[in-house]
Amino acid sequence: MMMEPTLRKPTVDDVDAMWRVRKAAILSVSDSFYPIETIRHWANVSRPDDFTNAFDTIDTILCECNSEPIGWGFANLDVSHIAAMFVSPNWHRRGIGSLITKRFEEMATDRDLENLELSSTLNAVAFYEHRGFESLGKIPYNHPNGFDLPSVRMRKWLRKT
Repeated sequence: MMMEPTLRKPTVDDVDAMWRVRKAAILSVSDSFYPIETIRHWANVSRPDDFTNAFDTIDTILCECNSEPIGWGFANLDVSHIAAMFVSPNWHRRGIGSLITKRFEEMATDRDLENLELSSTLNAVAFYEHRGFESLGKIPYNHPNGFDLPSVRMRKWLRKT
């Protein structure tokens, strides 16, 4: 029986599955957005040794269904920033990204933040626009592993200023 997707904070036991979701999500990005060499390089970045430390220092959400991770995201709400989000290709266009984003928005609203910002990869711009984010212009994302990923800076106002 298929259960409804649920959200929770990940644990160390989720790390390998999360990294597999990340890699699959990146490999599913169309080469109409990035050259295939860039996609492969981005997908094959090694998991940082301190990856699980992020669970304690920034807001992390895991989405699972039937105890299987199907999407996840990081946000640093101390600076109103969604850092990353990945959804398994098997779950694309089924509301998982919206579920995670909505939860970050709720967390930000609970902290009385005025807005959320992010650097969207080119393939996700339309998704974020549909969720109410506005484009603030193209920017290079300097990946910690030494390559640039063209991105779009985006913002969503959560309350009137």
